[in-house]
Amino acid sequence: MATSSYPSLAVRPPVTQLYLHVALKMAQVTSMIVPPVYVVSALFLKRGGPLSILRLARVTAGSVIAAGGIGAVAGWARLRNEPDEAIVDRVERMVRPLPSKSLVASLMGCRKATPGRLGRMIIP
Repeated sequence: MATSSYPSLAVRPPVTQLYLHVALKMAQVTSMIVPPVYVVSALFLKRGGPLSILRLARVTAGSVIAAGGIGAVAGWARLRNEPDEAIVDRVERMVRPLPSKSLVASLMGCRKATPGRLGRMIIP
């Protein structure tokens, strides 16, 4: 996350941390979606010539940069009317560690995830 785990971001105001967080999340989502979409469209639609790794890298980099900018603007638009207390609360929730029940255990339907021997999870 774009929060206080990096010292250069921890000194920034909470609003800036949230803008950077939203921009980072948008860039991450775009970087996961664009490359497969580009490869599928290049293979099946045959537009613009054959599949090119250089073109894939350019499209991915350009889309990630654009998504980061869009994410920053979207964060600003969403948070511009929020009170300062709500913004500080959001930053504290982002920095706080996850609850003890892990996401993997909750997706697997486990009632309780406890470390067993050698750090393995015991699934009831």
